[in-house]
Amino acid sequence: MLRPGGHLVALATPVVVPDRAARFWWDVQDDWAAVGEPRVDPASKHPDRITDIGPAVRGSGLFGEPVLTRHRFDVTFTAEEYVTNLSTQSGVKALTPGARAELLARIRRRVDAHGGHLTVHHVVAAVRGPPASSLTHRPPRRAVPARVDGT
Repeated sequence: MLRPGGHLVALATPVVVPDRAARFWWDVQDDWAAVGEPRVDPASKHPDRITDIGPAVRGSGLFGEPVLTRHRFDVTFTAEEYVTNLSTQSGVKALTPGARAELLARIRRRVDAHGGHLTVHHVVAAVRGPPASSLTHRPPRRAVPARVDGT
């Protein structure tokens, strides 16, 4: 809940595949396909293609013009660190136990084959929505306690 005059801030840190990303991101699609999952074109994960939620913030009518900021950062993992991190993600957790084990083993081997380390690229995308000017002076809503007797 925001205070009157408060700003909305939404953050996302998606994995992105920049122009100079390792070949791994294309090759690993074979591992996903091997366990029955669809391939994802790494080009669709380019940093310039991050979804901007600013229009949704603007469209709510509750906030003024949203401000989007982006910052790319990289994290380098060993094969073990990467599969440990990957195993916590919802798409991997949704796999059957056998498919999950096979996928993680395949990816571990692939990272090892690429030198034992993998750099994962992220973008922090932050959207700040200042309060709409028409809402800055609205008094806060007060909760009315419900009566226990139903009246």
